[in-house]
Amino acid sequence: MIIPAYFCEGGAPKTGLNATVIIYNVTDGGLSVNGAAVTETGYGFYEYDFTTHDSEKEYNARFDSVTLTGRERYAPVHIPKDKVDDLHKLQGLDASNPMTVTPTSRAAGTVTQTISGDGSSTSTVTRT
Repeated sequence: MIIPAYFCEGGAPKTGLNATVIIYNVTDGGLSVNGAAVTETGYGFYEYDFTTHDSEKEYNARFDSVTLTGRERYAPVHIPKDKVDDLHKLQGLDASNPMTVTPTSRAAGTVTQTISGDGSSTSTVTRT
């Protein structure tokens, strides 16, 4: 997963930085990445290739320009849990997580739902 960040100085895009990033795993606690170098892509944009990203987890990243000061020094980024991944699993489209359906439940990978109701006129599906 590519995580972008933008730095400016006095409103103008800032290039030539030796920026770094820390990534905090909100789901489990603790740092996933600590002070890794980022790549400049141009016009004040930088990016980090977060290869250990887990779509089931939520993260906060903080890019550090190192040389800028005040509010311009840091670029925070929030990386939410990937709900699209859940939808992909629930549609049975993930071959590594086949969907299992019973009269009272359905599950695919880490997504589990219960099914209640009379089964003929009304059914309610709830994520558990």
